[in-house]
Amino acid sequence: MNDEYEEGYKCDIEQYRMLKRCSDEQDLTEWNDWRKAHPDEKIFLQGADLSSFWLMKSDLHGANCQRADFKNANCQRATFWKANCQDAYFREANCQGVKFLDAQCLRADFEMANCEGADFWNAKCQRAKFSFTNCQKAIFFLAQCQDAKFSFANCHGANFRRANCQGADFNVVNCQGIKIDKANLKNASFQNVILNHETQIIDCKIDDKTDFTNASLSSVIIEPGKRAKLEQNIRRFGWEKWYGETATRKIATFPVRFFWLISDYGYNTKNVLFWFLLFIIVFATIYTLCPSMLAISGEPLTLCTFWCLDGVANFWQMLAFATSTMVTLGFSNINVAVTDGMPHMLGMIVVSLNLMVGYFMLAVLVTRLAILFQTMGPGYVPIKQKDKMENDKRLLR
Repeated sequence: MNDEYEEGYKCDIEQYRMLKRCSDEQDLTEWNDWRKAHPDEKIFLQGADLSSFWLMKSDLHGANCQRADFKNANCQRATFWKANCQDAYFREANCQGVKFLDAQCLRADFEMANCEGADFWNAKCQRAKFSFTNCQKAIFFLAQCQDAKFSFANCHGANFRRANCQGADFNVVNCQGIKIDKANLKNASFQNVILNHETQIIDCKIDDKTDFTNASLSSVIIEPGKRAKLEQNIRRFGWEKWYGETATRKIATFPVRFFWLISDYGYNTKNVLFWFLLFIIVFATIYTLCPSMLAISGEPLTLCTFWCLDGVANFWQMLAFATSTMVTLGFSNINVAVTDGMPHMLGMIVVSLNLMVGYFMLAVLVTRLAILFQTMGPGYVPIKQKDKMENDKRLLR
């Protein structure tokens, strides 16, 4: 006899009663023997109330437990292989050693459950909740954990090899001894996590949004380039929080934001050199087009045919002047033009800006070099995907 729920969920009453009977006796022999005798019989427990049931070592492989309530249930060492546990409620349940291999656990709620040693191999755990859960030595190998919540969980010694944890929340999680190899950690948050020398984060995919703020990366087993990238993210998140979002704060913090923009928070030498050359070319162009602001040996530059012809200065000579001014060395005896004892106002402004920009760029370069030699290797640059379809295929492998 089947019972059709109003929401469209199906629960087989006979199967439910058998489980209830076995649970009351705390002996699943009848259920497990029946499953062996009827291997092709489909199990329907959708929306079933299994709260506080005794399901130790029960065989629920392939069962449809969508939206079933397992709150406070004892599911220790039960088998949910290829089961449909979508939207199931396992809060405070004992799932120690449970096999969720290849199971559908989308949006399942495991908050405050005991999942020690549970096996979620290749399970679909997108948006599942594991907050405050005991996941010690749990296996999430190849699991799909996109946007899952692990905040405040105990993941000591857990295995997340090749797992897809994109957008997952690992804030304030015990990650001591955790193995995260070849996993997707893009947009994942690991703020305030507990790490130690046994924690492995090797060959993982990270991006600009992977957040390890307030985490000690110095003792973690990780590639130097990836560590440098995560440290860069931490620095950027900290400064962006300080910048603020209001218009007043954006104006007040512009010099600092521009300082970090030039060097990409101290991790981009090419960017520093690009801006350095750009500033030199800009000032050289201004000097070339407006030579009247400069003078050599007290004589206006426009009267020196060697330096200027038809009101336009020699660009290459102005480039040398702009460069020497940028590095604060000075160039020959070129100065701001003076007329009737008064310096050329535009010349004073431009040359002063040239000099100040030089000091500014020197500070940027020193910061970049300090960070470069402080880290254990060059920064990691995330590989951009060619298109969304190709990226999605890789995530599903």
